[in-house]
Amino acid sequence: MQDTTELTGLTTFLGVAALISAFVAVTVTASAFGLSVAQRRRDLALLRTIGATPKQVMRMVCAEASLVGAGGSVAGCLLGLVGAPQLASWIVRQGLAPSWFRVYFTTGSVLALGIAFLAGVAVAVLSVLVAAVRAGTIRPTDALREAAVEPKRIGPVRLLGGLVALFCGVAALAAVALIFPSAATDPKTEAEIVILLIGGTALLSPFLLRSLTRPFGRGTAGMLLRASILTGARRAAAAIVPVLITAGLAASILGANDTANAAASAAEHQQAAGAGFVVLPARTPGLTTALVDRIHSISGVQATAVTDTNMLAFQPPITSLHLEAPIPIPFSALGIDRPSAALNLKVTAGSLTGLDDQTIAVDSSWNKHVGDIMKLWQPDGTPLSLKVIAVVASSGLSGPSLIVDLRNAGAAMPARVYVKTDSGASGAALLAAVRSQHARVVPISRWSAAVSNQQAQQNEVGLELLLGIAIAYSAIGIANTFLMSTGGRRSEPALLHMTGAIRRQIVWIVAAESLVLTLIGIVLSAVVSGLVLGALYAALTGEIGSVSIILPWPLVGAILGGCVVIAVLTSALPAWFQVRPHRRPSASIQEAPIPTLVRS
Repeated sequence: MQDTTELTGLTTFLGVAALISAFVAVTVTASAFGLSVAQRRRDLALLRTIGATPKQVMRMVCAEASLVGAGGSVAGCLLGLVGAPQLASWIVRQGLAPSWFRVYFTTGSVLALGIAFLAGVAVAVLSVLVAAVRAGTIRPTDALREAAVEPKRIGPVRLLGGLVALFCGVAALAAVALIFPSAATDPKTEAEIVILLIGGTALLSPFLLRSLTRPFGRGTAGMLLRASILTGARRAAAAIVPVLITAGLAASILGANDTANAAASAAEHQQAAGAGFVVLPARTPGLTTALVDRIHSISGVQATAVTDTNMLAFQPPITSLHLEAPIPIPFSALGIDRPSAALNLKVTAGSLTGLDDQTIAVDSSWNKHVGDIMKLWQPDGTPLSLKVIAVVASSGLSGPSLIVDLRNAGAAMPARVYVKTDSGASGAALLAAVRSQHARVVPISRWSAAVSNQQAQQNEVGLELLLGIAIAYSAIGIANTFLMSTGGRRSEPALLHMTGAIRRQIVWIVAAESLVLTLIGIVLSAVVSGLVLGALYAALTGEIGSVSIILPWPLVGAILGGCVVIAVLTSALPAWFQVRPHRRPSASIQEAPIPTLVRS
């Protein structure tokens, strides 16, 4: 059962990690190719002038993406061959998978690598489709322009797509906060909402630049800085997108995770609020039936033996249009031998008295009533039809949603016994009963703190798996985008050099523009994170009462600081080397070498 639970959690984490990584890859790649097309606008227009059709230009851009995607996919497959076994070993060491979990390469791995290669090429091509269409619509007359200025009008498709994505994200947040609070801590739901919000904000970023850059437009330098950003709205948006993704993912998911951990800890305290002690196994995998019976026989002691398990059931439909796969999935369950004052479960309908192997109690999220029949499966797959005997209030978004008798909880031995004593004598008798039974008695407050720390450590490891690849890719995207942006504007530093600006001043202007764009990305990510954490706060407050939003400021601050450092360095260093004191300023202004006529 433990192996099944761990593998289920690992599958969820890997699926969400793949979803986030795919979103980051598509968005960053699309942004980079869009910037590439914008910087080569005159070159592409020249191709149109000499007779290239829009379809030929589009095919050329898509062919470039295919070549880049093929090269990256080959490198990724080779890294996967080396890194997959290492990743599997790390996952086992961190306790996210059973000890026997390994990655072996078989004939089926060849098919998997082939699919991965094709997926990488497909991602590259799909990412560049919009940029390819834009390249095909460039007019031949653009080659005659003296200045490479982007068109002021940004397509309505981008505006509509951004508004639709934002609307869907905000609507999903409202639904989770007000209607389906139990979904607030589901990693898949959380990732989908964050992707919608970040994607919509990224699409709308060119339209927000005028308002967001207004605070930086004071003074002569600020006016020039703002004018430079607004003139190249697409270029600026391409630089903002990877920063927005990195900061938004980090703040939203890390903050939601830490807040949910605090809520889960509160749920543990609430569940055991009536107990004074908990009996835990010392060396064996569980507590024996003889020890549990001995604890129940002590005068003045109220006790409940508990084991954590999963029950397979069909997910309750949210609407009549239920899109979930019609197969049973595991739900967290609590197996108990008998209800007592030591176990704090708030019953809202029915009674836990009489809970046996023919009955079940559910929390309010199932929308069941006393007397309903539920079809479930035990952890080993044994089918059951149980009558709902009680409905309990949710003990937290991460708490058990089903309460069953120990006989329906699987073959696992009880993991702990909650105990409430009414006198010192009964407490002494409890200590004597467990002393020779390979068990130990722990005060409930110390046990709750230890469980909270263990959950926090496991969630931290899961987040490393969930966000590590995405944030690393986003950081590479930040460096690549700012390098491309600075490298494609070589004539601007030379023009500033001609007007009298020295190298240090030019580098300062370039670095300041990069810093402003990075700060704009961080501000937009703060808005997205605020929406996500606000909805989580509303959902948690409605379920378990007042909670505090917890954000790991040191880690988030380090990620934001890394974004700033990468952006400034990858823009300032190329500008420093582009402006050389011994070089004639006018030499860099020419867009193309001009042939010289020689008399014969």
